[in-house]
Amino acid sequence: MSDVKCYQQEAAAYHLTEKEAHSFIENVLSMTDFSQNLLDDKLAFLDKLIYTMHQTIPFQSVYRCSIPSKGRHRPSFSLIKEHMFKKYGGTCETIQTFFKCLLDALGYKTDFFPITVLGQEHVGIIVHDLASQRSKHVVDVGCVFPTFTAIPFNFERESEIYRASFLKYKYVRRADGIVEWLHQSRSDENDWFRCAEMEVTNLVTVSYFFETTERDFSDPSNQLNRILRISHYNGNCFFSVKHNIVKWSEEPHQKNIE
Repeated sequence: MSDVKCYQQEAAAYHLTEKEAHSFIENVLSMTDFSQNLLDDKLAFLDKLIYTMHQTIPFQSVYRCSIPSKGRHRPSFSLIKEHMFKKYGGTCETIQTFFKCLLDALGYKTDFFPITVLGQEHVGIIVHDLASQRSKHVVDVGCVFPTFTAIPFNFERESEIYRASFLKYKYVRRADGIVEWLHQSRSDENDWFRCAEMEVTNLVTVSYFFETTERDFSDPSNQLNRILRISHYNGNCFFSVKHNIVKWSEEPHQKNIE
């Protein structure tokens, strides 16, 4: 059987029932009485859902680092779902693919699109017709550069500037349609660096990411397979681990763990 056909069959398993989605929101995210809020204002509910995901589900490479390279492969959706319901989290390929399935089960109209974050492929999600017909919002709950709300992408050239804790970022659309995601340097407010390129017009299915994800998981040299990474949030405070360095957003210094 060809890889394409296998990928198509596997992609069909990326699905949550409405019952599973409600169970995740109520029992994992502890968001009770959400059904009416979803009906009243889908955008406001989505923003709250994104924020709560960041507070509950960590970005982490612990699972990948714990598996010997010969036995490390791209996880199935059943394993992804298990890890998400246990609040283990994971890297973008697991958190973002699960989150799109969650949104679909709640009635949102979504698509995947490719993002390149600091040279690495990242899974992007776009939500259609949210604020109005043909409106587009980008959502992300699985990146080390966090965004805590749905970002409207109907701007012509440049978005507004967004602020979250110590982060300040914006989006700029190039002539070729690629959107650059820019972050402001913390040492120089006039210096903006590009952390990602977003192919927002290149809408794809989940199987688009399978080959790259398999290669990333099985590559012993991939940083997420050999260096411990954890990013988590408590309110607006940011907690991060990279190898033996721990950082807190409210403290100007970092701590080395011996």
